[in-house]
Amino acid sequence: VQFKSLRCSELEGLGVRYLRADSSIDCDSPEYDNFVGNIAWLLAIYLCIPLAYLGLLYRVSDRLHTPAGTDDDAQQKILDEAALKLQEESDPELRPLKFLYKGYCRQYWYWEVVESYRRILFMSALTVVDTPIRRSFVGAGLGLLGTFVYREVTPYQQSTTNVLNIAVQYQISL
Repeated sequence: VQFKSLRCSELEGLGVRYLRADSSIDCDSPEYDNFVGNIAWLLAIYLCIPLAYLGLLYRVSDRLHTPAGTDDDAQQKILDEAALKLQEESDPELRPLKFLYKGYCRQYWYWEVVESYRRILFMSALTVVDTPIRRSFVGAGLGLLGTFVYREVTPYQQSTTNVLNIAVQYQISL
């Protein structure tokens, strides 16, 4: 919403630019500059929330990995996973952050931050692209890029979730 509120439109033939969200505000006026100044710090906070999540997760990231050097023994992997699940439940620093990494593979503990910025990009940043045709083109291109990334990375623990996410990425592209 904040990104969309910064868009201006020009009245054809008059050369006057007005704010789309509030047509009483002239985009060349000091009132508009004041409006942009007020919105800018809100946008900064909005865009920094996922970075705060990343900082919180990074602090405990060493506890979100399986131990390095684990061999290919299936039984050992099961034991390591069980130990990590037990640690998640008993560690007071991990419990409140569980919603940020649960469901993702251990090596992608940060993926919720990536997903947050992907959502921000689609919901907010695309609104500043000037024409609907360009917006569609950019959105479809970003959707295809997301499809390729999710296909190669497969960040979710369950393979069905990865397949479903790839299908959704294709749908976004269309």
